[in-house]
Amino acid sequence: MESWQLEKYHGAANDFLFLSLTDTSLEWSSVAAEWANRAIAWCDRRHSIGADGLVLWKISKPKTSSSSDHPVESNGNQRLEVAIWNSDGSFAATCGNALRCLALALWRRGHWDGSQALSVYYPPLEFFGNRSAIDLGTQPFATLIGHVASPSETKKRALFEVCMGAPRFLGALQSPWNESLSDAINSALKQRKQKLGDDVHCEGTTFVQLANPHLVMFLSGITADDPVLALEDFLNAEGQRIKDTAAQSANPEFAGDLESPSPSEFQRLGQVNLGALFERAGTESSPHVLVVHERGAGVTQACGSGCTAARAAQLARDWAMGSKNTPAIPTAFRMPGGNLIMRKSDNGTYIMGGQAEFIAGIDLSTES
Repeated sequence: MESWQLEKYHGAANDFLFLSLTDTSLEWSSVAAEWANRAIAWCDRRHSIGADGLVLWKISKPKTSSSSDHPVESNGNQRLEVAIWNSDGSFAATCGNALRCLALALWRRGHWDGSQALSVYYPPLEFFGNRSAIDLGTQPFATLIGHVASPSETKKRALFEVCMGAPRFLGALQSPWNESLSDAINSALKQRKQKLGDDVHCEGTTFVQLANPHLVMFLSGITADDPVLALEDFLNAEGQRIKDTAAQSANPEFAGDLESPSPSEFQRLGQVNLGALFERAGTESSPHVLVVHERGAGVTQACGSGCTAARAAQLARDWAMGSKNTPAIPTAFRMPGGNLIMRKSDNGTYIMGGQAEFIAGIDLSTES
């Protein structure tokens, strides 16, 4: 019999199970495959606790070794290592909502006061064993920026910001591949005009590589009373088909104004997070609408890295078209589970903000 002390949190209804290695005798000694299997079992909403993902974390004093596998935190105080799995057992290279929830967990437990940035690293490379399918670096993949004071906050619910890093933009905005994919998306949209609107149209796509790969579709002409529900219905029906089409129609040799993807990156298009972005004012009162068909989860309540990719794609498109923009101004995105706020920092990284909420502590006993 195995016993686990878990905590459950959610950020914009994107929920996760958290297991601390810091407050237990657990170490990064078992292999990642074991935790992938536990993620599948524990995240099952019918036969177990249920969640969108599983997060392991450990915060400790940095090693004094100068080894590149264990770079020391700049403040010399602590090192945060995190591993995230989707509910299907696939490894998530990053997850903005999970990281905001982790910020709340650290704040609640007194490991971090939220006043200074805290870098987030992957576990030691040996934890992953055969890394052929996972390209992990030894540098931080995200940064917990800090706790944002709010009059309504409690130790159960609070607002945090996370730096998601700097994305790469893959694929020209104007290219045969992009035009072909947009045509396929428009063909699928035509089948859903009754729910989306007679003038619904895909104006193009952008492939954004964050820690996870994302494909952002720019949609216009949506007149549905509730565009979020309409896009959820569309992606439930067509999301995987669009991703498969993107992967099958790939041509990595096209030329354009943005970086061309490598063949291996094109092969991953069938497993991207696919975002359907309907642009409105982008303010708190009239946010952009974004629904994401996420790898390993299907249509999800919220996707922090998808929101980051959508904002980055917007700014890249505006820049390529010669439009003036103010990237540092916070921009709101409405997703099925709630709103997320994005802004671009002066150094080119993207910062995401939103509430995180503690749900429950869970004592889980399982038979091995």
